[in-house]
Amino acid sequence: MKNYGLAIVIVLFFVLDVVNFIVDEKTGLSYQNSVSVYGRGLFELVVFYFLIKNYPLYKNSLLLIVFFLILPLIWLALFVFQKEIDLSFVLIIIKESHKFIFPILLFLFLREGYLKLKHFEVVYKFVFLISSTIVVLAFLFDISFFYTYNASRFGFKPPLATQNEISFFWIIGIVFLGARLFQKVDVSTFLVFVLVLFSASILGTKAILLFQFNTIVFFLVFFVKASLLKKVVAGLVLIISLFFVLYFSNFWGFFANLTRDEGFLFALTSKRNLLVIERLIPLIDSWSWYNFLIGGAYNGFPITEMDILDLFLVSGLVGCLIYFYLLFSTLFKFSKGHKLGYFFASQYILVGALAGHFYSSGINAILFAGLCVYLQQARISNKLKSLNL
Repeated sequence: MKNYGLAIVIVLFFVLDVVNFIVDEKTGLSYQNSVSVYGRGLFELVVFYFLIKNYPLYKNSLLLIVFFLILPLIWLALFVFQKEIDLSFVLIIIKESHKFIFPILLFLFLREGYLKLKHFEVVYKFVFLISSTIVVLAFLFDISFFYTYNASRFGFKPPLATQNEISFFWIIGIVFLGARLFQKVDVSTFLVFVLVLFSASILGTKAILLFQFNTIVFFLVFFVKASLLKKVVAGLVLIISLFFVLYFSNFWGFFANLTRDEGFLFALTSKRNLLVIERLIPLIDSWSWYNFLIGGAYNGFPITEMDILDLFLVSGLVGCLIYFYLLFSTLFKFSKGHKLGYFFASQYILVGALAGHFYSSGINAILFAGLCVYLQQARISNKLKSLNL
């Protein structure tokens, strides 16, 4: 059973996120009826139990994690003296703070072998094959149930939650399958990789397009061994191909119309610039000095729909420092010269800074943690570095 633990957990979270998707489509989703939130919370307790049992091994990480999770409770306690707050608000803040820590807990759990990585590659390929096949069929037969934005804008997504969570889902898939192909080219992995690339391209989000553009640049700079002129020509061909996809999917037209009507910054940030003006600035104006250290999301959550900013609002400067220290001492602790690992880290931070709900999904958390454990394995890391990746 233990040998198949990771596979079971991945499938479980995938099923829970599919249920969330169906509930959202039928009745609307909130934390009260989110089975994924409850499943994630229950599994987090299990992970905490095993890590605490081996406290000496994880002493520093666990102390920092607990301190990070306490920060929102401090400003919530101070807030109670100023204004009455209900239980639902407290639960939302707790949920939001835990979503940042959950992948780190999973990484520690997986790295020490509590769930074996046996059949890791097969399970990942299966999850991305099923998801991309659904998207391709939805695109071919124009199945509205899988529209990313209903009928208002082009895009298709698998039966998981929000479009930004799907953006990160596809990013994980592209990095994993790409790393697998760099080690050994086989037909099945290549076919799944092509399906995932196509599915990501028709998701219709700016986040995934930004990642694809950055991936083209990364690939040309670090992997393609050719003259500068050939790299520039190849890059232009790929970028022009990407623009063709944007044009024929009407994404370009939608973006142009939105820019004309609302302004470039509004279109680029999907309204988040207004959220900064209307929510973030008034909130910070109401802060006391200690809020800059520990946070204080008094106006509800999320505030800006930009996860890095919301991280600051929920945990302050101290929380941000703890979070990024934990991030680069666990998930992103790649060996020197591991270019693909650090590229993935940069995209996680960059795209997460611009997108909301990027870190929320249970399936993403387990896939994210598993991918980082996989990339940090000596045989994988050494092979990628031998390819200058």
